[in-house]
Amino acid sequence: MSGDESNSTMYEEPLLDKSRVYHAPRKERQLQQESEQVDLGTVIHQLNSFFAVVWPVSNAIICSSLAATYISDPVMTQAMKTYMYYQDIDSSELSTAEKTEEALLNALLVIIFIAFLTFGVVLLYKCNGVHLFAWYCIMYSAVLLGLMGSKLVVIVLCGNLHWVIDRISLTIVMYNFAMVGVLSIFYQKGIPGTLERGYLIATSVIVAWQLAQLPEWSVWMLLLLLGFWDLFAVLTPVGPLRCLVDLIQEKGTPIPGLLFEAEVEKFHIGERRRFATRDTVPEEIFIRRLLLAAPGESVLQGHGAVSVDLFRRQVHSFLYDQNSQCQNRSEELATRFERNQLRLWRNLYSYYCVDYVSQQQPYPDIGAVFGTSMDTYPAFAGGSSYNQEGDEDKSIKLGLGDFIFYSVLVARASLHGFDVFAACFLSILVGLAITLYLLARYDALPALPISLFLGIITYLLMITIISPLLEELQRGNIFGI
Repeated sequence: MSGDESNSTMYEEPLLDKSRVYHAPRKERQLQQESEQVDLGTVIHQLNSFFAVVWPVSNAIICSSLAATYISDPVMTQAMKTYMYYQDIDSSELSTAEKTEEALLNALLVIIFIAFLTFGVVLLYKCNGVHLFAWYCIMYSAVLLGLMGSKLVVIVLCGNLHWVIDRISLTIVMYNFAMVGVLSIFYQKGIPGTLERGYLIATSVIVAWQLAQLPEWSVWMLLLLLGFWDLFAVLTPVGPLRCLVDLIQEKGTPIPGLLFEAEVEKFHIGERRRFATRDTVPEEIFIRRLLLAAPGESVLQGHGAVSVDLFRRQVHSFLYDQNSQCQNRSEELATRFERNQLRLWRNLYSYYCVDYVSQQQPYPDIGAVFGTSMDTYPAFAGGSSYNQEGDEDKSIKLGLGDFIFYSVLVARASLHGFDVFAACFLSILVGLAITLYLLARYDALPALPISLFLGIITYLLMITIISPLLEELQRGNIFGI
């Protein structure tokens, strides 16, 4: 062996892949971008989820703000002060730092009470005592709708409008109102969902009106700490709300009457309009067009496709169940769409107007076919192991506490004028939209923190900067009015 050859052998680096060195950062960026991409179907679902909850949330916020602005009760205001350790923060002549300190202590005491209550509910679930909590919720809802509802009715009708109402009629009406509300919220069978949602909104409005009577410094500090508490309770491993969700999923016993469920429009229904149907195109022509439009030698979609033999059996079984005149072309269809199976199923389901697939059928579930975008594919399998997300996409659940504290924030802001109300109202909706968008990336997120933090920041900006600026401009006749 010559010297040159020995030197070349000596300095050879067989373990160093230079292409890997040069392209590693780019590859890492590509993988990061792929991991951060959100499925189009998920984005559309989150958008529909926002539209499903924005109207009930808006109704609750607006009604609570109107109640806080036009329904005043000195007795209730004084009663709510008794729950605070420092009761006269707003009227005292303390400095801002001292008021903040006292309000922080008041809010901490309330948060500690909420924490004990939440851990108590978790303990009841662990000890199979959920029926006790259910009865407590039933009694509380009945008292809230009956007694507090009567108080609001008397203040509005008798105090503001100067109507005369006898006690017997009021008792009968409000008793029936409360009983129907309890049945709608907790029994639910045979009762329209709209009625249930209406009573949940009414409950949140009544509670929000009560909480809006708290001293101003205390209520704003309470809302701030609630955002941090919600982050801890949902996102940390020892968070009580996270443990509660795990227990509910494990035992299959949902929280009675504490969830607002809104119907979400199925985004794939509008998508079907792009496909032919039996009513518009003859079957033979449809199959012929389908074969002509079949993809060529594209890359096999491994995470969305089943084996070729299973795919052929699925297509044949589907055409047989649809009494198709083109059953003899099932093998040809399966062969041509072997590399793009989801596309075939979308066209077939849309053409034959399939809205439901039994678990006993060998072909994919309707939610597995239309529950994702064209670029992502759930793992199709045989039998009952298909993706069942189609049923879950029909509704979105939002905690009743979220409604209440959204409403409390905007209700307190509305006492400072319409401009502050409008700004905080929009900030709550923006925070809700951001939260629903982030749910496409993360499995579990608390609904309160983003909206509450945005609302508090907006309130402070409006009170300290924008509202005084507008008043000065108006006083200087800048706007010409």
